[in-house]
Amino acid sequence: MSERKRFIVGSKSDAVSIEYMNRAIMSLREANPKLEFVGWPDMLRDGKIAEGIQRDFTGALHALTKKEFDILVVDAREVSPRHATKVERAAVTRRGNPYDVFVSWGSTILDELPEKSRLAADVPVRRGQLLFYRPDLTLIEESGDFRYFYKLLDKGEISGFVCNASDVEALNMQNRVAEVFTSSICMPTANQGAHMVFVRKDDHEALAIVRDINDSASAHEIEIERAFIAHIAKNGKGPIGVLANVEGDSFKIEAAVAAPDGSEKVLGNCEGRLDNAEPVLEKLVSEMLESGAREILAAFK
Repeated sequence: MSERKRFIVGSKSDAVSIEYMNRAIMSLREANPKLEFVGWPDMLRDGKIAEGIQRDFTGALHALTKKEFDILVVDAREVSPRHATKVERAAVTRRGNPYDVFVSWGSTILDELPEKSRLAADVPVRRGQLLFYRPDLTLIEESGDFRYFYKLLDKGEISGFVCNASDVEALNMQNRVAEVFTSSICMPTANQGAHMVFVRKDDHEALAIVRDINDSASAHEIEIERAFIAHIAKNGKGPIGVLANVEGDSFKIEAAVAAPDGSEKVLGNCEGRLDNAEPVLEKLVSEMLESGAREILAAFK
């Protein structure tokens, strides 16, 4: 095996993305001790390679194909169904906590919040599920990450906010969490907590070393969730939550479609074998569409 350096980057440069990239680097170093991996922070410091790399998935893939770096770690939620033919998804790293969490002052849980409390939830399906559970809440329409919303909380502009459990863990902020939501309250978005690793198809060495860190169960889970999304929403968009769990050759999946205004919520679940997932998912989608999900998705813009 070559002893030369391999450059690895993420499609974003925020603290959470860098943490996941560094975890991937650690796993690769353990599996390939003779190969040195240099990550995004190092490249920013020495001024190499990082210049011109865009922070979105498409731009990062383009930079990968141009050989500006060798390995790309990206949040699975960013990955579009179609991507450049010159790259290949070589691995899915072990999935983090896929659930949503609630952060508030004094560790106040959702049920104990006063009526008409102001909360932040920047994903449509989160907003819909929160309002379905607590119609009295006031949700602000702003987008941001954990640190942005925590500043709003610190200023007293909101009473709490909902975010990804895996992001909170990456920031080592678990002590700020008041409540981990069960899927019955807030079904997470597809692929939450999962990261994909891409390499160039013609880079056989990179393909071989990255496959060493692939987590089979996590890879199956994200594929099942992505397949569900593709079946229920042809454009891949909508207020949809879905969570798959794989054990051995079997899987379980639960899903929710929630009107963003909280007026309606459709739930569904099923289980099956990995080698027969497609008809099982199609049946679940059909049942949910007939139960009202079709109308919710048609109204979503």
